[in-house]
Amino acid sequence: MTRKAKIVATIGPASQSEEVLENLIVAGMNVARMNFSHGTHEQHAERIAIIRRVSEKLGRAVGIIQDLQGPKIRVGALVEPVQLSEGELITLYVTESKPPKTDGKLIPVDFRQLFDSVRTSDRLLLDDGRLALEVVSVLDRNALTAKVLNGGPLSSHKGINLPGVQLRISGFTDKDEADLEFGISQDVDAVAISFVRTADDVKKVRYAMEHFSKGKRLPL
Repeated sequence: MTRKAKIVATIGPASQSEEVLENLIVAGMNVARMNFSHGTHEQHAERIAIIRRVSEKLGRAVGIIQDLQGPKIRVGALVEPVQLSEGELITLYVTESKPPKTDGKLIPVDFRQLFDSVRTSDRLLLDDGRLALEVVSVLDRNALTAKVLNGGPLSSHKGINLPGVQLRISGFTDKDEADLEFGISQDVDAVAISFVRTADDVKKVRYAMEHFSKGKRLPL
């Protein structure tokens, strides 16, 4: 039976050896995804070179897709994990600012624009949705109070999602632009963007792709 679907596998430290890549390609991997949320340009260049070497050895074409990070909203550094309990009030504040005075728990956030974008009753999902908060009040541009809807342990650098909130930021960051220029120099076959809100977000990436590739059009 002919398989019409394409199999995409993310390649990282645990899967970049020639032996593992050979097994993945033989098992049916069609596209190797490079996640630019992690790793250096040097590490990605090494992985791309290994993928192409193994692909040529096996005589099987393997596409390489560059997945740009986009803006990331994360919890800041915590001294130790914090246990959040359903119904309690906590305070989120910008990591770079002075923590507000409060009797409740303080959670630093590495993304100041969050406080410009949220409003009362907005929901915040932490740690891939395992924890949920509801904004009670925005204190100023550097802090807000929130009620815990779904509790649990929270540790440093966990992601924060804001469903339904219009963030006042570009989906294409300076880091993305530098990564994209590198990816084009490595002749990646396609580019993926993770944070898309409007058509302009796509147009910005498309324009940069054409600029760095000198007019060559790649799938986006």
